Amino acid sequence: MRYVRGMFEGPHQPIHPLWRAYRRWWSVLGISAPLSVGFALVAKESDLTLGNPLSWPLLVAFLCVGLAALQILNFRCPVCRRQFHSRWHGPFPLPNPLSRGCLNCGFPKWREPPRER
Repeated sequence: MRYVRGMFEGPHQPIHPLWRAYRRWWSVLGISAPLSVGFALVAKESDLTLGNPLSWPLLVAFLCVGLAALQILNFRCPVCRRQFHSRWHGPFPLPNPLSRGCLNCGFPKWREPPRER
């Protein structure tokens, strides 16, 4: 275990439930995105109608990709309660889903959130 930027990193370090949910959505995206691409490539060669048994897993995989992407981009910062991966400039957001910290207040990713008062 090593100490980096105010927190411990190690294989047995418990993860806060907030970050566990965040990691779960990244896992859903990581599994469903390649599946949806694979199903789409196979479906390209076959007749894709709602009666085709291949169309339902493709539809579910695409829905999982969309839902996971929305959950990741709408993840709220535990400190400022704004979107962790988006900063708004006028009417348009500037998203960065791979940022190391909150784009609004700078709270680092994976750090233990402060306790509620």
